[in-house]
Amino acid sequence: MPEALNLLKMTLIERLGRSFDALLKREFGKRFYTPEFLNEIVEKKATVDAEMAKNAGATFLSASIITFFDLISGKVSLGSGLTVEFSKDLSPILSFITASLLLKTVMLFLDLQVINQVMIRLGQNINVNQFNIIFINKKSPGNWSDALTPSYFGEKSGKTHHYVFNFLSIIMLIFGLVMIAYPSAAIISSFLDIYNSNTRMLGKFVSYASVFMLFLIYTLIACFAVRYQFLPADFDEATYEPTEHFKKEMEKRIADEVPVQPPASGI
Repeated sequence: MPEALNLLKMTLIERLGRSFDALLKREFGKRFYTPEFLNEIVEKKATVDAEMAKNAGATFLSASIITFFDLISGKVSLGSGLTVEFSKDLSPILSFITASLLLKTVMLFLDLQVINQVMIRLGQNINVNQFNIIFINKKSPGNWSDALTPSYFGEKSGKTHHYVFNFLSIIMLIFGLVMIAYPSAAIISSFLDIYNSNTRMLGKFVSYASVFMLFLIYTLIACFAVRYQFLPADFDEATYEPTEHFKKEMEKRIADEVPVQPPASGI
């Protein structure tokens, strides 16, 4: 591919953010700064954040039950003569529930990243660096992260601030990987136990579905983590006008298609 194309590399969420930039530059872009829209997006973010935390906790609990199932298997007394029996037949169901919760948690996390990207673009469009501070009276818990983020405008952050931010970012990344790896290991371990046992066919089918869902989760994460190459725009996304790149390309094509007329010979 020609080097002159100057390909852009970005994630899918970053590409979506550029599309939102184009919407902000249109005539109806002002509606995104109305109190109604801003209140709704802040409420949406708080709702998604709370739901994600709830699902993450349920996923961790469900994975722990699978991991330590041998300790709670058998008959458990609930009082008043009522007993409940936990058997290995419940293992496929628990695996499926864990996989479903993990999938929902990942989807909510991606939704949260889209909302964050939109809020960042809203701030950049009006030259506001930390746009979230405007909604400090409405935001969900986590305002400390805004103070932790290094400053590039006004008084700039020094090396120590950057080192602390990078260190904590690595810690949070490891924590996030553990929150994904732990349920995954529990599901795979349960699948191997069921595969090598005499569990009924329906239980094995449910266990297979759990592993398939796990594969879907990692595929989804990979799709949004990869930075894709995007070709230069032919038309400006905000105005729908042809870009300079497209005009030059069309001029070159037309020049290549028009045959060169030989000079007329004298009689």
